[in-house]
Amino acid sequence: YLTPADYDQIQVRTRGQFGGIGVEMMMEHGLVKCIAPIEDTPAQRAGVQSGDLISHVDGKSVLGMSLLQAVEKMRGPPGSTVVLRIMRGLSSEPFDVKLLREVIRIKPVSARVEGDIGYVRISTFSERTYRSLNRAIAGLSRELGGRMVGLVIDLRDNPGELCGIRLVSSTEA
Repeated sequence: YLTPADYDQIQVRTRGQFGGIGVEMMMEHGLVKCIAPIEDTPAQRAGVQSGDLISHVDGKSVLGMSLLQAVEKMRGPPGSTVVLRIMRGLSSEPFDVKLLREVIRIKPVSARVEGDIGYVRISTFSERTYRSLNRAIAGLSRELGGRMVGLVIDLRDNPGELCGIRLVSSTEA
């Protein structure tokens, strides 16, 4: 059984895109911790960094919220704004960052060449994963001129949403 909120979360991940700011996050000591900003998103362009702690969303403290509740506050229609209060490091003062939400597209597959071996990382399963994987493998084959002697497919830390299983506590907003 899935609650309506859990079902909506799975649907967002399955589509591979959502309205938000582009941050992978987890809860840490009652605050939202930025694991990493997603490349070419409002969060990355605004300078949000790995390790930043988010204490407030639109002036409301995240203390006492679940990760899903905090994520829901950060997501919203593209073109709308959200203000995050960020704490960076132990000695710095908290500061506010105003972000304009955009459609965030999760890049499910990345690839690179290591010698004569192709390396493919599948970070998430979504509606776009299959097509992206095929394009990545074809690109590796072209880059290596048909001399690819092996292919590594890296599934580490892949949450496996299309299977309905979520084993890690991080998510994107």
